[in-house]
Parts: sequence; C-alpha cells; structure tokens
Amino acid sequence: MLSYAKLWILMSKKGKKRIDLVDDGIIARGTLTKLGKNENVTTDVINKICDYLDCQPGDIMERISKEQIEETERVMNEKLNEMFEMISVISGKSKNEILKEASMQTSEIIDKMINEYTEIKKDPTE
Repeated sequence: MLSYAKLWILMSKKGKKRIDLVDDGIIARGTLTKLGKNENVTTDVINKICDYLDCQPGDIMERISKEQIEETERVMNEKLNEMFEMISVISGKSKNEILKEASMQTSEIIDKMINEYTEIKKDPTE
C-alpha cells in the first residue's frame, strides 16, 4: 500500500496546507481526497505535486506493508492507553470522563474553525 504521509509532513515543513494543492490549481479536490485516503493517483499527479514542492516522488510517498500498518496501530493504541492512564492518575477522572470532555472540546474547536473559515471566505463586497 502507498502512503502519502510524507507529503503532508513535507507540506507542513514548507508552511503549506493540504487545501493549497487545490487552491493553487495543482490538483482537483477529488484527487486531494484520494491522497488523504492513500488511494492510487496517476503519475501525472505525482509529477505536478513534485514540481509544486520541488521534490522527488520518494519525498512525498512510500510503500508500506500491511504488517507495518498493523504494528503502527498497535504501538499507537499502546501509547494512547498509557496517555489515558497518566491523565487519569493526574486528574482523578476515568477514561470515559476524559474522552467525553475531549469530545466536547473537539466539537467546540471544530465549530470555531468552521466559523473562522466561513468569515475568511466571505465576499468582501457583501
């Protein structure tokens, strides 16, 4: 399976956001969705992105095995459980309480981001 995680890391290092690929006319929105899901894209797309970021294909993608994905998921779950245990000990709250609070805060943050994005995209002549 191909992973485009390196693309997102490189873009972040260059001060760019995912949507810049669409906004700057490099790729279509549907192609951005495919990249986000690690789906196949054409070599033409890879070439356009490499031209845009002045890099090589290996700088934006890599092949990873099913075993690597499973190992990464295992390690991430292990680390998340350790993190929840530490937060639980420090705060005196249960894992479920911590998750509920985080979920509420995440919803508030997303709502705020959507509102700010909407304000930015408004036509200044309105």
